[in-house]
Formats: sequence, C-alpha cells, structure tokens
Amino acid sequence: MKDVTTPNVLGRPKNGGVLFRNVMHLGMGQVATTALGFVLTAAIGRSFGPSDFGILYTILTVCGFVAFAIDWGQSTYVVREMARGRSDEAEFIGSALLIGTVGSVCAAALAGAIALASGYDPRVVSLAPLAVLVGLPSSLYLRFGYVFRGRDEMGLDAMVIVIGKA
Repeated sequence: MKDVTTPNVLGRPKNGGVLFRNVMHLGMGQVATTALGFVLTAAIGRSFGPSDFGILYTILTVCGFVAFAIDWGQSTYVVREMARGRSDEAEFIGSALLIGTVGSVCAAALAGAIALASGYDPRVVSLAPLAVLVGLPSSLYLRFGYVFRGRDEMGLDAMVIVIGKA
C-alpha cells in the first residue's frame, strides 16, 4: 500500500500523529506554566502589601506598553524563516538574539522615560526600566522557542518555555 502522506518542509510526513504529539506537548507546557503562575501569585500575595501591589501594577503596565520594542514582529518571522529551512540558521538565530537584546535595552530606556514623563514616584521610575531588563533572559529564551516551533519541535518549545518561566 502506498503512503499518501506528503512531507512538510522539514521532510516529516504531515499526519495526525505529529499534530497530536505537538498539541500534547504544548498542552503539558501550558499546564506546567499555569501551575508556576499560581505559585508565583500566592507568593506575591503573601509578601506584598496594598501599596506594593499598586507599584507592581504600574510597573507591569509600563512594561506591557513598551513590550513592542522587544519583539518587533520576530515571533512570527523567526518561526516562518526556521520552517523554510534556512542555510544560515546560526547567523539568523544570533541576529534574532541581538535584536532581542537591543530591543530590551531600548524598551528599558523607554519605560524609564514614560514613568518619568507620567510623574510617577522615584521608585516606579527606577524599577520600570529594571523590570524590563530583568525580563531580558525571557526575551532571549523565547527566541529559541520560536526556533523550535519553526522546526516543528513543540516538545522542545514547551520545555524551553517551562524552564524559562521557572
């Protein structure tokens, strides 16, 4: 009997088994990161006072606003280019990491400027750029997750995300 499945870009057959495996890996990663989120929320709730929550909320809002400077559309671009099977993958990944680093530094400066221009107290002005810079490792490990997604390796993608968030 002839195999009627057609290979994808990576030479693997497109079939339900690969799709099921990828969905299971991503689902297990989501469960693990949700559990980590519950633990972090409980820890923050036990250690922060009401005024600290206000500062945290303000800092996270500013960080969320400047997050566009960190990604610059790389999430979809890296996945697409890796799926194409580039011959210069090492250079491509290196440039994606460099763009993420430069984007984080620019976002940190932008976060400080926004907090200062908005008239927030000195704690927020100093902690907002620091919060963006603390997120630099997250920005970098996400690039590797994009690489694994582009290679159809959702198990590695989920593992990178869980380890990074832990």
